[in-house]
Amino acid sequence: MEPVITPGMTPGQRIKLYRQRAGLTQEVAAQLKGVTVSAWRKWESGERSVNTLGDWIEIARILRVRDLYRLTGMPVGHLPDDPIEHDSVKPLRSAIHAYAPPSGDVMPLAELRAAVEMAWATWAQSQQRYTHTGPVLPDLIRAVAAATGNERREALRITADLYLLVRAFAKKIGAADVALLAADRALTAARDADDPIYRGSAAWNLAQVLSNRGHTEESADLCRGAISDLSAVDNSDAARLSVLGGLNLLLSIQAARLRDEHTALRALDDADRLAAVTGETDHQWMYFGPTNVGIHRAAVVLELSRPGEALRVGERVDASRAGSVERRHSHFLHLARGYATLGCAAPTAPPTAAPASDGRRWCWTNTGRRVGRGWRRVVWTPAQVDHPTGTASRCALAPPGTALRSAVCGRAVDAGHRGVYPPSTVRRTHAR
Repeated sequence: MEPVITPGMTPGQRIKLYRQRAGLTQEVAAQLKGVTVSAWRKWESGERSVNTLGDWIEIARILRVRDLYRLTGMPVGHLPDDPIEHDSVKPLRSAIHAYAPPSGDVMPLAELRAAVEMAWATWAQSQQRYTHTGPVLPDLIRAVAAATGNERREALRITADLYLLVRAFAKKIGAADVALLAADRALTAARDADDPIYRGSAAWNLAQVLSNRGHTEESADLCRGAISDLSAVDNSDAARLSVLGGLNLLLSIQAARLRDEHTALRALDDADRLAAVTGETDHQWMYFGPTNVGIHRAAVVLELSRPGEALRVGERVDASRAGSVERRHSHFLHLARGYATLGCAAPTAPPTAAPASDGRRWCWTNTGRRVGRGWRRVVWTPAQVDHPTGTASRCALAPPGTALRSAVCGRAVDAGHRGVYPPSTVRRTHAR
């Protein structure tokens, strides 16, 4: 029987509907598609879109849907095809795949190191980082390919640093194949340099690429190998501890996606201990410290399908202390996903009301009780107060029918409004 498609259904909702009609679980459908369960769930929830026509055709085959229009809600001519490449991709590919290094003057290693660090600084700090970073990368790739000298290990370290930047840039412009190749070359250069810190940093970058492409198990295995390698080095170098911490954070996310809660929490605890020693750091262009641990802890709990607990943990994190803009954005998206999963908008305050005509303020007292994981079922009681700061002892109940508007759901409510609110909105009194 053909399922009923209602107007306004999103592509993700249609995928879920046809999957249920086919009698498939998300786990089975993900295996048939060759992606992780997390990726399939994000397709259904709308958190991630299906990017190519080829993917849509394969999903339709798995779900036994013959009409792509019914599955996608879009005419075939409007379906996403392979995306148009960024202008920087072709020069990058040409430089990376060049058969031999260019002939001519060879840049001294000191100048090459300074140029790579300048490119990294531009990428990390410039407001026009795509415009200013992309054009210089091909020339730098050719320069490191031609690098010679007695300090071979230093040349290999510079090569690894450059390819890590290429990986980050390629990921952001959607060139997944370039990102994978760049991450692999960075790891090869780090191994040839026989530098455990560079090996760990390059392994973290390659594991990121594998994770982004849905290869969760391979990413987790790579993290474990790099953690074992770095743990065998007996020194208290802050850079080593920082890279080791970053690997543990990435492993925690992969383990959570594989539903291995024990490994995920153990990796978080290991990272927490390391962060207590290092503080906030940015070694090897990896941001690590207590703030990043808190961000990842909330993300892990969210991956483990505990949105209430994720919000409780995430709201305690001061994301402004995170050195990476990308990490801050990711954290806020996780919070939004948690609120969306619980079916409420992210609150900014308890219900609010305009001041009384005589200038007196309103306050609300929490007379509720705890329910669920860190959430409270509360009764916000409007009351008039004479003191501008408001205390419970000064409150007098407002008459029934006082006009209020919930900051959580946006609906007009009466005195004695009841609802479920996250811990950040629960206070003994609130003066308005």
